[in-house]
Amino acid sequence: MKIFNLKKLSIALMTAFLAVQSITVVAAAPYYAKDGDTFFKIAKTNSIDMNDLMKANPNVDPLNIYQGLKIELPGAKETKAEVASAPRVASAPPVADSKVTAKSASEPTVIKDEKPAPKKKEAAVSASASSENVVHISGEPTSYKKSLNVKATAYTAAASENGSWAGKDYFGNQLTHGTIAVDPKMIPLGTKVFVTGYSFNGLPAGGFVGRANDIGGSIKGNRIDIFVDTTQSSASEFGIQNVKVFVLS
Repeated sequence: MKIFNLKKLSIALMTAFLAVQSITVVAAAPYYAKDGDTFFKIAKTNSIDMNDLMKANPNVDPLNIYQGLKIELPGAKETKAEVASAPRVASAPPVADSKVTAKSASEPTVIKDEKPAPKKKEAAVSASASSENVVHISGEPTSYKKSLNVKATAYTAAASENGSWAGKDYFGNQLTHGTIAVDPKMIPLGTKVFVTGYSFNGLPAGGFVGRANDIGGSIKGNRIDIFVDTTQSSASEFGIQNVKVFVLS
């Protein structure tokens, strides 16, 4: 009659299937700004999405990036760590003695795979919700991601308003109709938007489609600044107005 020691058998199985897994840990690497750097330039040089770069540096003022300033580059550094793991081994049923008879040992042990319960699909819910996010622009239904009620002001290309950025947006492009300055924490830079609800002769009646391609020192939170191709005195007539912004893409 053969005697089997279940404890020794379990240890042997665990040792045989012990595995070493390699885990990649992604961490932010530091970068020290050069004279004339902007988030746009740093992101382009290091092949990083600019909005991800700005999220990784929430305490850095985009308008005050100076030489030597430490900037975190998300995902630029990868380190590998090895950890040991072992597959789950089914425990033996409790017995009065650590030994079992030949009869019980000869019976095959069935190890059931424990599979997690399938997650409920939520595609139908999200699809239903997104189908309601539609705004009509010039009679055409257009889907949008979210809408914001914000306070708006107007600005021009004058040097007195933009300093060394006179006539240029944050990306270095010429200021043009449809450009708005935003707080990137509220509306990511580069986002396409539809702005409506204002009253101003220098802008299309009913609203316009534009891009969030600029920022401003006083544009924080639910604030936007709309570029208008007119004189400063005319732009001042815009004042502060409550408008609605639809984030399109």
